[in-house]
Amino acid sequence: MPWLPWLVVNLLDSGWHGKFLLTVDTFRTQVELTGVTFAEDPAHPESWLRDVRLQWWEAEDEVWHDGPMLLSDEALHSHRLQPPLRAARFRLATTGGGSWPAGNIRLGELVLHGRALGGSHRDVLARRGRAVLFDERVEDLRASFQHGHNPAFGFQRGGAFSGGTRLRLSGPGQVHPAYMGSTFGHSVPDWDFAITEHPEPGQYRYFQFAWKAAGPGTTGMSVRIGVAWPTRSVVVSVGDAAWLPDSVLVEHRVPGAGRLDDRAGRPVGPHRRAAAAGDQFQPAQQWRGRAVRPAGAGPYAGRPAVGVSDPELLTRRGPRVGSARCAGPTIL
Repeated sequence: MPWLPWLVVNLLDSGWHGKFLLTVDTFRTQVELTGVTFAEDPAHPESWLRDVRLQWWEAEDEVWHDGPMLLSDEALHSHRLQPPLRAARFRLATTGGGSWPAGNIRLGELVLHGRALGGSHRDVLARRGRAVLFDERVEDLRASFQHGHNPAFGFQRGGAFSGGTRLRLSGPGQVHPAYMGSTFGHSVPDWDFAITEHPEPGQYRYFQFAWKAAGPGTTGMSVRIGVAWPTRSVVVSVGDAAWLPDSVLVEHRVPGAGRLDDRAGRPVGPHRRAAAAGDQFQPAQQWRGRAVRPAGAGPYAGRPAVGVSDPELLTRRGPRVGSARCAGPTIL
């Protein structure tokens, strides 16, 4: 069967639709790709992918690079890649000429040969001592958190703890990552952080973020990080924000009952910030950080820094997180 509706094929490169790209996304796993095999419909040679360009995604600079050109005139064809390509996203693109694919696509099977290397987050790949979950790169979280189920969530320019952009909840409620299907659940692309007691490069133990109340009506704030919701997670809370007990693996509560206070017990107003940090390691359990969920009683704004491997780094500026609960406006 053809993969694409014929109306879509007819409108490619027309202005109503752009160019066609066939993308394979592993979601959060870096792979070493050593070859590609196409099994196409022998009865429809007009649909065979005879000449395509293989491209790969570089996470650090957020850019697509051209890989090899894949040429064939057979229904079943394999292509060995020398040298192998390392990425979490690959795509097939036209090599030029007219609109592509003119005869639709009728792949019976597309096989990627290689091996999994681990997490695909840029800081994990670079074996950095700190993994930045959010700091200026809006696209890191836009698709996961800016959707119809998070009406109070947004990005705001100005007033950030570092840089120029902060996360903001404009009212009471919860923010959670978009549902990515039964395989991945409510989790964030490229987030797969190994949490260990003695982190090696690319592994982490501590979690840090900065926040402030965005208005006098804010009475609580909480951020959780762990695997996909609603599994049990590490939680950092202040004020009257609370999660269902069965969803909490361990909670670090910042002093301050019934109002949003900093560590010294002073109210945190629109122009004051507090920082929170927590140890994510749990001795009897190996787990991975794949999702963040903020919430609160009122608006708040903040900037989290997750996955710090060295406790001393907690005194420096860190990254931002995205799953929280808030009672009132809050800024991350």
